[in-house]
Amino acid sequence: MNFKIIALKVLDGTDSTFVKVLKKNKLYFFYTNYKIEIIDGIESIVEDISLQSPLLYNIKGLSSDVNINISAIVGKNGSGKSTIIDLLFRAINNIAYNFKFVAGNKNKTITADLEVIKGIHIEFYFHTDNYYKISVNDDIFQVFRFNKDGRINLKPEEDFSLEKLFYTEAVNYSHYAYNSKEYGYFEGSKFVDWLQELFHKNDSYQTPLVLNPMRTEGNFDINRENDLVKQRILANVLRPIEGNLDFRKFGDNLIAHKISFELKKSKDVVYYHRKDTSGEKILRTFRLSAFEIPERNDLAKLLMSELVQVQNFNIDLFVEKRYLVARSYIIYKVVSICLKYEDYFKFLLPRHKKFDTALFGELINKLKEDDSHITFKLKQVLNYLKNDYVQYQNKKLTLPISDISDAIALRRQPDQSILNFIPPPIFDIKIILKSSNSDDVKFDSLSSGEKQLIYMVSSLLYHLYNIDSVMGEKIKYENINIVLEEIELYFHPELQRCFIKYFLDSISRIGLKNIKSINICFVTHSPFILSDIPSSNIMFLKVINGEAFQIFDKKHTFGANIHELLGDSFFMENGYIGSFAQDKINDTINWINKNAKKKESKSVFLKNKIYHQSIIKLIDEPILKIKLSEMLSELDKDVEFHNSLIQQQIDFLVAKRK
Repeated sequence: MNFKIIALKVLDGTDSTFVKVLKKNKLYFFYTNYKIEIIDGIESIVEDISLQSPLLYNIKGLSSDVNINISAIVGKNGSGKSTIIDLLFRAINNIAYNFKFVAGNKNKTITADLEVIKGIHIEFYFHTDNYYKISVNDDIFQVFRFNKDGRINLKPEEDFSLEKLFYTEAVNYSHYAYNSKEYGYFEGSKFVDWLQELFHKNDSYQTPLVLNPMRTEGNFDINRENDLVKQRILANVLRPIEGNLDFRKFGDNLIAHKISFELKKSKDVVYYHRKDTSGEKILRTFRLSAFEIPERNDLAKLLMSELVQVQNFNIDLFVEKRYLVARSYIIYKVVSICLKYEDYFKFLLPRHKKFDTALFGELINKLKEDDSHITFKLKQVLNYLKNDYVQYQNKKLTLPISDISDAIALRRQPDQSILNFIPPPIFDIKIILKSSNSDDVKFDSLSSGEKQLIYMVSSLLYHLYNIDSVMGEKIKYENINIVLEEIELYFHPELQRCFIKYFLDSISRIGLKNIKSINICFVTHSPFILSDIPSSNIMFLKVINGEAFQIFDKKHTFGANIHELLGDSFFMENGYIGSFAQDKINDTINWINKNAKKKESKSVFLKNKIYHQSIIKLIDEPILKIKLSEMLSELDKDVEFHNSLIQQQIDFLVAKRK
């Protein structure tokens, strides 16, 4: 399996507000070593082997190699980069809508309340087990497979399932991205907010597109994001160190080495949504105190017995506060699962504040068999009660990560997920890092760039793991499309330079079993990202006369000089000097040229000369600096300033050699 999204075309009839500067009926290629053309009246796809990149990015999985392809879209602001991604997302949304509402939603897998986007007429091409073209026309789509000779099969596929498509995970932390108030539209008096449902992940990774971070009308809650990502990071740092694969390393000089614990207060309220008679989502509450004590104990006993094989468990015998908090959390989590995930709705009767006793055994079995992300936190608490690997007694406890990891390794079977064994959410947990000089560094004290790198990669790994672990009759995606937009936000150039290697190394450590291939697409302004991607994998966009053209001139990117990348790949026709500095330098050049022809009066000349000397002194490009001082000295034959700059440069070079 070698998954790539190859090209996209906007067709006639697409709403002009979606198209912006893109040209209709024009192919835009993510990978330029392909041609899609009409041969003998038949659409054909041809790969240029001479431009084919070697298997640069492949990694080892548990059962087989995971094929990874990386592409990028670059161009100036307003060149159509985000528009191409937006149109792809709109097309995927409508495909998912079709599967749910038009094709009958086989197995009831898609639970998101999707909305169709009108005015979408898109074709896109991709490769998985075959080459495919999908043509999307509002809520209807057709899939065409290409034969082995590269010619398209004119008969649409009849049994194309979402599993044959791909799952798209998109990340964009820009404050101005994915605002549902801007992406939605009015249909009569109704505002159609199609975007909002794509932020939710409570459908067990069935809807083939999710946007990160979670936003509400364009805003994302950074505190909520921090809480979510800490769980994901914990799972990574508590994995045993295996050779060079060490999840505890963050960059070149930080290692996670301790964890602090503090007991949280019990939760009494579950918040969830239900639709009212008009179809609008209403926030509702469920108070756990409504449960009677016997039912709480029965649930705890059954879960301990069935899920972690502890017989005759009686939590009433444990009087320490941590056990009471753990029992409360078990109730909270099971109720939360039954209120938020459609597969579990039938087990709880919200109006009566009780479980359906006739289905109690079925609920226990379902929770037992569910190894997805839905039950991770529940199983964390149950495994903690069983194994008690954190001997919490005081208000705060700090333990070495190696001790916790070793304790978990002794209790965890090879086929059991480490996510089920990380310290449970009854604790407020903080990771403590060690710097290269052995000082303790709180994770919360890291720079915004360091946090962003760790958070982003940890979250992506978390979702990849969850997709890889989907169970039962649900859709199991083998091909994953990761779209990273403007990842250079917050990142120092050194973090940008190392990002692709860091990400690939991280993916290789999670031991993917079911995911066969990953396509990663960067939408970026970073030359350091491009330096790790062959030019045949890059879409270069340039606006000419108000329309976005893809530039196919051969650019040098992989391992290329950063200055060449800035000029060639980002179309910086006006050079690399800051525009303000360039204006000041041009003013000095113009003043020198003007006085070379006709000198100003002596007093005015001397005043202006001092000013322009100060400008020349500021210039740090040595050749330009010396040349301008030489031109200035020729105006009045005063070489003192020019000679002083030459001597400064000599002294600098001598000192540099020492």
